Amino acid sequence: MTPPPPPPAPASPTPEAADGGEEKDVEEEEKRRRRYIVLALLVLLLLLLCLGAFLYYLFAIRDTGDTPEPAESSPAVTATTAAPTTDAPTTTAPATPTAEPTTAAPTTDAPATITVPSVTGKSVVGAIETLEQVGFVNIKVVLDSVTGTEVTGDSKYDNHQVIGVNPGEGSSVVGTAEIILIADSKSGVGSG
Repeated sequence: MTPPPPPPAPASPTPEAADGGEEKDVEEEEKRRRRYIVLALLVLLLLLLCLGAFLYYLFAIRDTGDTPEPAESSPAVTATTAAPTTDAPTTTAPATPTAEPTTAAPTTDAPATITVPSVTGKSVVGAIETLEQVGFVNIKVVLDSVTGTEVTGDSKYDNHQVIGVNPGEGSSVVGTAEIILIADSKSGVGSG
């Protein structure tokens, strides 16, 4: 007996079919590379945008908050004794030098400052009158600094002795600043 014929061998791809499959693999791999390159470029662009926004914040936005304060809030600003002149300056030199110091006209309308007078030991009424005479308009009266009870306008404390003032005596402040008189809560002027 003769042995049975061998089973047919599986069909091997023809060289033309094998080349087509490799081309498809190469094309798919090229597409993947392109996608990765596009994705990498997009991520790089996003990082550059973030860096640009950060630098803009550092140099453009934060610098606007560092402007100097106006001259009105500066403690060194005081009123000058000479009023600013509106006359046109002369071009000729004076014949003799003057002893007056030259001061520059103020560039801002800074309020004039007033020196707080000595009112310690006076009655509340006397201290208020003294402060109003020099130009203060915002005066409050409180009982001793421990309790701090405000009694502004209460006439039963008018004869009490002033034991302190805030801001302190001799301080230069604007006329609209709040002046607080501290009155002795126990007795009036002259009582022991």
